[in-house]
Amino acid sequence: MAIGEQTFGFFIPTVTLMGVGCHKELADKVKQLGGKRLLIVTDKGITSAGLTDKIVKLIREGAGVDTFVFDETIPNPTDTNVDDGVKVYQDNECDMLISLGGGSAHDCGKGIGLVVSNGGKIHDYEGLDQSTKPLPPYIARADRPADAERYQTVYAKENGSVAAPTAGLHFTPQLLDALAAKGVRRADVLLHVGAGTFKPVEAEELGAHTMHEEWYRVSAQTAATVNDTRSSGAKVWAVGTTTVRTLESVVDPAGLVRAGEGETRIFIHPPYKIRSVDHLVTNFHLPRSTLFMLVSAFAGLALMREAYAQAVKEQYRFYSYGDAMLIL
Repeated sequence: MAIGEQTFGFFIPTVTLMGVGCHKELADKVKQLGGKRLLIVTDKGITSAGLTDKIVKLIREGAGVDTFVFDETIPNPTDTNVDDGVKVYQDNECDMLISLGGGSAHDCGKGIGLVVSNGGKIHDYEGLDQSTKPLPPYIARADRPADAERYQTVYAKENGSVAAPTAGLHFTPQLLDALAAKGVRRADVLLHVGAGTFKPVEAEELGAHTMHEEWYRVSAQTAATVNDTRSSGAKVWAVGTTTVRTLESVVDPAGLVRAGEGETRIFIHPPYKIRSVDHLVTNFHLPRSTLFMLVSAFAGLALMREAYAQAVKEQYRFYSYGDAMLIL
């Protein structure tokens, strides 16, 4: 078993409701998804038993969302079955999806979610690593024009990254102004995030994992601001793992940040010691990812596993559009 699986793996459960009376929780769970138009994926047997109508009524009244039904799921769903469900999802402009019933409904629902997130047909994703991920793959809807604005930080200036530095999505112009009014200084770095950032570590030894190249730039002004802040006894707060990777690529053994630009393949994992920043704002990351390894180096693996276990228990939102944590 790979080291990443043994040490840096953890389980993020799918929200599955089952048992007597579990339907009573459904409206609240749908509210938490935050969408407005829901597709229920199920089969004719569930509908004939009157359960589909009952669930639709419960969701519409309890969650206040428009609800649509695809009940054409067959045992062992086919490509055509999934594609038909995708059409219903898209024709009704849905933005969230749940499956109702047994394994076939769940399999069909997962296939629909994959296609509406990434485009094409379900047969396009035969094999491994076939999804193009134009949006994070866990957002079960097609791209929309508004995503070009929403999936950006308010301070982004240059094209080049395949993904937004998502810790920055929590910052608004109003919040940045409020911080500035309190005397908080801001310094910008640039890192063109690569697709390899999201690749799980599968090597038997961490040292055998090959990191992707990412282009970075740290200006002389930013380097001076970081160094002046630390020399004065104040703290440097990094917004996102991208910022940490960038600054750690140019920090010297004494902890001084140097201006520069170029390609970096830095792989930060325990027992690496962070030298350039003191605190970190970051989202919740995937198991076995280099990002989870970085935060484990920052705060300690034991503390991170404990924090992530609590986040899973309390149903925090993971990934790019999810919740953030502050590591002090």
